Amino acid sequence: MSIARTDFGLEAQFRNTGFFRFFSAGFLGVWLAGWAIGEVVVTCILCFGAWALLTDQPPGANREPLAPEFAIPMGLFLLFWLSFWTLGGFLAGREFLRLLFGCDRITATVDGLTITHSYGIFRSRDNLSRNEIRRIYRQPRNAALCAETTRGIVELTRLGTVTERAELEQKLNAAYELSTAPRSEGALPPDWCEITNPERETVLIKNPDTRRKQARVAWMICMVISSVALYLIAAADKQPSLWGLAAILALASMLIGWGAIWLSLGRKEWLPEKGRLILQKRFGQNRTRKFEGAALEVIEDNSGDDGPSYHLIAVAPGAGPRPQSHSIGKSRHVIYSATNDPTEPRNFGIWLSRRCSIQLTDETTAEAKAKQFEEIKQKLSASGRFGRAALWLIDRIGAKPDANA
Repeated sequence: MSIARTDFGLEAQFRNTGFFRFFSAGFLGVWLAGWAIGEVVVTCILCFGAWALLTDQPPGANREPLAPEFAIPMGLFLLFWLSFWTLGGFLAGREFLRLLFGCDRITATVDGLTITHSYGIFRSRDNLSRNEIRRIYRQPRNAALCAETTRGIVELTRLGTVTERAELEQKLNAAYELSTAPRSEGALPPDWCEITNPERETVLIKNPDTRRKQARVAWMICMVISSVALYLIAAADKQPSLWGLAAILALASMLIGWGAIWLSLGRKEWLPEKGRLILQKRFGQNRTRKFEGAALEVIEDNSGDDGPSYHLIAVAPGAGPRPQSHSIGKSRHVIYSATNDPTEPRNFGIWLSRRCSIQLTDETTAEAKAKQFEEIKQKLSASGRFGRAALWLIDRIGAKPDANA
């Protein structure tokens, strides 16, 4: 890492370093070679198969013409597989370039921040104005250095060491006179908004633009599957063996079509009222109340393999303690979730708590974790010989709750 004062302002540059990254890059390089072979082979199979099926010509010398009842489902499966295979290759290629040539440059000026992420020949840039920056902070468990802004969380860098990111965090907060503490007024997540429903009530929903894009994709898939089903139905008069496949595809098109209709006309919405928060399921002009919450919780879930996730939960009136298992329970409903960082669920919870005048319990703060840690130690101390031995081992190791929460 290098931090220097330039004519433009404070400039920091982080590069991906360390010898062990070459092992990961070598593994990804071998995988990408296999990925490229698979991409070419499957693409050729699809192209030659489609040509043979449309022209009714055999796919090769001394071979029979393709049977539609076998070729069509196989082609659809390969097309579906190829879509995810291509996406996986793109993500793996980007990570391969990041491991070898990753470089993040952060420039702080009077007007704001400029963040440039470079991956070899690829580059992305983001500009943050000074007015929209709320604080600069590190995610829990020494993860990425981020900026909390009025439009959401923006990752500055995850390169460099913990000490280097902490140094840059301190200098940026000092330069902009920012506090590292979360803002107390809360905020809606960037993918949520307030709208007025047909009953002239103000409700909270996820971004409708995203839902419209999902609906368009679902309608496109439905049209493709329906076209193939209609083609098979027309051809089934001459080849009765096609009726089974036609029926399966017709059923699939109806299910996908129903999903597209739900995305187009239906949604879930939260109605904030004084003292309660109501979940409604809407379809067209009709709505059904599904859940009512009288309190809020922000919790940390460590059951996943990809790090902690954080949930904002609505709690029903009269609900008991949360189950010790990873299940939420019927008396609770997840409103919003995020991975690796509790900032957005916490801000959303603060915003809803103020809006509805209901209690918010945040179990992700350092104070809450320290309290939970002491309760665990007390239970171990009272559980017998083995519990006291475990407590002695914890004290010897010096285990402490995460202070970066």
